[in-house]
Amino acid sequence: MDKKEAKKRLAKLFKEYEFLINQPNKIVKKNYNGIYYKYKYPILTADHTPVYWRFDLNPKKNPFLMERLGISRTSNPSAALLNDKYFLVVQVEGYDGKSFFSVAESPNGFEKWRFWDYPVTIPVNNISETNVSDIRLTQHEDGWIYGLFSAERIDKEKDSNVDLISGIVRTKDLKNWERLSDIETSIPQNKFVLHPEFIEGKYAFYSQSKEKQEIIWSFVDSIENTKIIEGEEMVNENNSYSTNVLIKEQGTAPIKTKKGWLHLIYATVKDVSGVKNVIYIYLTALESPTKVIAKPSGYFMMPGYEEQIEHELKGLFVGGWIKNNNDEVFIYYTISGNNVYVATSTIEQLLDYVLNTPEGASTSSESIQKRNELISKNLELIRKKIIN
Repeated sequence: MDKKEAKKRLAKLFKEYEFLINQPNKIVKKNYNGIYYKYKYPILTADHTPVYWRFDLNPKKNPFLMERLGISRTSNPSAALLNDKYFLVVQVEGYDGKSFFSVAESPNGFEKWRFWDYPVTIPVNNISETNVSDIRLTQHEDGWIYGLFSAERIDKEKDSNVDLISGIVRTKDLKNWERLSDIETSIPQNKFVLHPEFIEGKYAFYSQSKEKQEIIWSFVDSIENTKIIEGEEMVNENNSYSTNVLIKEQGTAPIKTKKGWLHLIYATVKDVSGVKNVIYIYLTALESPTKVIAKPSGYFMMPGYEEQIEHELKGLFVGGWIKNNNDEVFIYYTISGNNVYVATSTIEQLLDYVLNTPEGASTSSESIQKRNELISKNLELIRKKIIN
């Protein structure tokens, strides 16, 4: 490739990149459920990573303008709001199968996302650490932003088997990261989320029970040397969906509202259509965040028909959410482990949904009864011409 052609191709790469970054995102009004809006385009993909992350731009060293370090996907977004700006810390995976975390910034939370120049450099606690994934951010009342993540570590005593440990980093600006001691836990290969406030002066963590069907609490005095040996199961007064839930996991730190803590969890469920990953939402008491006070029936979010066709697999994972000063809520999620999407709602809508949607039924006959009650009320309104 001659210099003129290489220069032309490079200019095209940057032009296409800027077009992608500045492309307006559009609300999808089709099939609107009154709870949240989804958006037409993913907000972060492999193509959203900067050109200079992937290509060597030196014409002498790369005369054919080849992609030297390719990016395969973006996933597992975690979110933070700082100085009225929207930030995601995203897991980015290269062609070499290694993941790293990167910060992307948006002026409004749903479009024009742009990665910072450099990925996040996570300090390494152990030279045998081979990969990182699944970071979950919490803006804690102690003034720090904590990131809890998974790290793969080779155990040479187990014939090079890979162990999954839980690491903790913290920052105040998303630029300078301090790594703390890894979580010492009796619950192997677990994923933890930190509660944003102290509970009776202690740091509180969400994790999975050993059976992987319930979310449990653990409390520690110091986060610098975290030891989580035992946990207390969360109060779950309605187990209507537990029979078909294979794995249940706290997706992100809860949001505090006047009526309680809003939680997002994602779960792997099995039903007549097969196995899929979905998102649930529920509410716990302000003064007792372990006590569930409202849990609507069924899924809060799952891949729509078009999304299932596009991504083939039925996997939807929540990574983070943001409540801004106007009580608007931005929910960030991944479909089938590829690309980052956003849905928007409000605190008012989410509380209405959680508090006024019937709880789940434990049997089909009970489910039919609840639906018939709704149908009867609506038909009466139609007959009285209160609606239509």
